[in-house]
Amino acid sequence: SVVKPYLSRTGELMGWFLDPALEHMVETAVEHGEQNSHLNLPPATLRDILNRISNRVGTLETPAVAITSSGARYFMRQIVETSLPNLFFLAHNEVPPAQKIQSLGSIQ
Repeated sequence: SVVKPYLSRTGELMGWFLDPALEHMVETAVEHGEQNSHLNLPPATLRDILNRISNRVGTLETPAVAITSSGARYFMRQIVETSLPNLFFLAHNEVPPAQKIQSLGSIQ
């Protein structure tokens, strides 16, 4: 399962949840081309999103998970990968229905 590397010793998935408004902002800024899709947001907006995330999760010494929509997942990872390499994104549909989740809070 894709969640297995992120489970605690007790088998729980500890993760942050992205606010739906933030997910929507990212999803609506995706431009789909013939070959690939890219995120079309101004640099200041990208910095703002990164700041919101890093202010919430802090500096991560160990891998951490944020749970988001499938439409935003790839692009959220792109936004944070150089600044927060230990933050990984899972889409809601990647988390098995029976998986226990311990929420660490919301990222707005």
